[in-house]
Amino acid sequence: MPTVSFSGIASGIDGDSIIQALLDARRLASIPIENKVSRNDTESTALEEFNTKLLTLDDMLKDFTTLAGGAVSKTATSSDEDTVSAVASGNAVAATVEMEVLNLAKTASISFDDRFSDLDTPIAPGLSGPTDIEITIGSGDTEETLQVTIDETTTLTQLALQINDKAPTRLQASVINTGSVSAPEYAFVLQGLQTGVENGLLSVNVPPELTGLGVFQSSNVSQAEDAIVDLAGIGQVTRSSNRISDLIPGLSIELKRDNVGPVSISVANDAEKTGAKIAEFVEAFNDVVRYSNENDTVERVENEEQATNIFGSLARTRVDDRAIDAIKTALSSASFAGESEIKIFADLGIKTERDGTLSFDQDVFNTAVGKNSAAVEDILHSFADAVSTSSGIISEYTRFQGTIDQALDANTEENKRLNESLARLERNLETQKATMEKIFANLESTTARLQSSGEALSGLLAGLSNN
Repeated sequence: MPTVSFSGIASGIDGDSIIQALLDARRLASIPIENKVSRNDTESTALEEFNTKLLTLDDMLKDFTTLAGGAVSKTATSSDEDTVSAVASGNAVAATVEMEVLNLAKTASISFDDRFSDLDTPIAPGLSGPTDIEITIGSGDTEETLQVTIDETTTLTQLALQINDKAPTRLQASVINTGSVSAPEYAFVLQGLQTGVENGLLSVNVPPELTGLGVFQSSNVSQAEDAIVDLAGIGQVTRSSNRISDLIPGLSIELKRDNVGPVSISVANDAEKTGAKIAEFVEAFNDVVRYSNENDTVERVENEEQATNIFGSLARTRVDDRAIDAIKTALSSASFAGESEIKIFADLGIKTERDGTLSFDQDVFNTAVGKNSAAVEDILHSFADAVSTSSGIISEYTRFQGTIDQALDANTEENKRLNESLARLERNLETQKATMEKIFANLESTTARLQSSGEALSGLLAGLSNN
């Protein structure tokens, strides 16, 4: 008689594989969400790089804003560089000025007539107690008085260190060997570090306790002086320094010699230097455009089964396109309103190419500056003010909570919601997994009991058959 059997259920079903297959099938629903998260992350990274490139362009345009001064660079030349040298900023007026240096600004110095044979021997061993030397630097609002204490043990080296510690930016004390190596004679010298009467005047008050001992009784004083310049058409002017930046607008002057006769300083437009700056801004703009073009692509990939569109990292956003369009609008809108053949950027040698980038012709720009530098400056100011000021186009996109920040925040918030959805999906799958594991466990238990009962029934039937 045949045997009753339920074989194949308890041992033949791979429950774990079935559960995993079911979970994998249901997990496919997360793929579109994960892809969206990945796209948002990629887009945010690209927007941050685009933001960096806009800021670089912003830096290149700062020199052309109205607040920065003249957009056309200036150069200054001197008829006698050994006497007066000059550097011109964009604010300087193209003209020639004549001046004569009557006196250079000087620092003050005081050298005492005392001579000492040893640096480390006390200056005044006969002192009965500490006493103070007073040193006054400057005059009026800048006047400063120092007190330096000397006692019977103070040496020249110690005295110099005390003074230098008290006024390191205004005064320097030195010990100089006026003798020889074998027979030194050390002199004590005070040297002012600032020129001009107001900041550099120097005086010393030595107490009678020292002079009575024959120390620092006399000295040679070379007092601080102001620079005196005779400017043609103006007359004599004084300054406390030989570096003067407030005499002629836009011109920084360095006086080097005095009493050698008149010197002419000529200021002219520097088209080459300005052109070099424009070339930098053009390249920075082109870098922005090329980056946008490279990342705005949509590529269609086809195979036998389907066609798929592959989007570039910036293809799903219009932030970069709007920023570039706004800058291009400012570029085309910048113009000179006066009477001139120099009117727009094309007249400056700057043109837009088919791919949206700019080209620059230095020769055309040089000609424009030569014809009407005021028109050139007006066009550059108009564009830079619209694009590169605190309220300009670039700031609108790159500032805190500007357009790019808002796009980044939107991606962050969406990814937060998407990741929460993924987490819920994963929790649901874990719950389903636990339920299915329980079902299969019950199935295995039930199957085992049925098999056991089947075996018992087979044995019983076999016994009945034998009877």
